[in-house]
Amino acid sequence: MSASRCVFFNKDPDRSNAINKVNYCQRFWTRIEYLGICIPETTRRNPNPAQASTAVVQQNNRPNQPPYGIYWDANDNPPVYFTYTWNNHFNFACGWRIDFNIVLNEIL
Repeated sequence: MSASRCVFFNKDPDRSNAINKVNYCQRFWTRIEYLGICIPETTRRNPNPAQASTAVVQQNNRPNQPPYGIYWDANDNPPVYFTYTWNNHFNFACGWRIDFNIVLNEIL
């Protein structure tokens, strides 16, 4: 099992194109986890860089504002959403982990 990711802004056509690409790939490459990351257009610096990272909390509905993510598991279950901020991480079932401090630092 492996993981793939895509990054997009919270507006169409960018968001729709990213989600459509994941849906297309799922038809041909099975047993792969997919993660979409919706990034904000602006980001403030980490107010607590020494704070320990905590796992994101998954939810069923898409958040209205970025930053948020969407996760498709390898078992074809419905996608789940989550919000993320500084000092959060996401754990894939395959054992990979995404640290959102790294993601947010890259877009500053």
